[in-house]
Amino acid sequence: MKITFWGTSHGLPEKGRHCSCTMIEINDNIYFIDAGAPLADIMVNNDIPYEKVRAVFITHSHLDHCDGMPQFITMEKWFFKDCGTQFYLPDNVLYNGLKPIVSDRPEMSNNKIKLHIFDEGEFYDDGIIKVEAIKTEHLKNVNLPSFAFNITAGEKSLLFTGDLSDDFQDFPNIAEIKDFDLAVCELTHFSIEKAIPRLNKSKIKKIVFNHVRDDKIELLNRSRDSMIHDYCIASDGYFIKI
Repeated sequence: MKITFWGTSHGLPEKGRHCSCTMIEINDNIYFIDAGAPLADIMVNNDIPYEKVRAVFITHSHLDHCDGMPQFITMEKWFFKDCGTQFYLPDNVLYNGLKPIVSDRPEMSNNKIKLHIFDEGEFYDDGIIKVEAIKTEHLKNVNLPSFAFNITAGEKSLLFTGDLSDDFQDFPNIAEIKDFDLAVCELTHFSIEKAIPRLNKSKIKKIVFNHVRDDKIELLNRSRDSMIHDYCIASDGYFIKI
């Protein structure tokens, strides 16, 4: 499993950092988590074939996690008609916003791509990867769902936190029960002081922090001696294999 980070900024794009977008490759199969970055541009500039993209999973409906979806879907709808990418969305708000693009002129365009709304629990299994959604509290103030993902592919396991709450109490408890080869954890919304004890209790081999804010990087690095896990800070274009 190869994980490439195409967007590692927080709520706004920064110089050298797009908004959230992460790619998973397993053999010739590609999956994306979030599409806050200009995904269609990234595909072209990095020679990523649309035909290999099996699914896109969106953690929550903030624009910095899904703003690249309309153009990406439009490209598949009109110019890559053999693609059958499945799009998994966390709520009706995003579904209803994207549905007109997918359903436009079905007699002339690609009808293989589909929108799905998922909920807590295992919602995807294509025989290559399994994806379980774990609810977080990032959008609790507006009564919308947000999710972390427990992803397995053969014997490899990845925990993707999505955005979390300020107190870090919604960091997935499964990390204290299950062994993970890698955790991809956001680094914007929570207190570093509150996060480190929870992270230290987890059964994770390595942590990659993305969705980063510069001040949080500085605070995390000051606390490096308190962290028992190996970690690194992702930048756009960084990749890791597990």
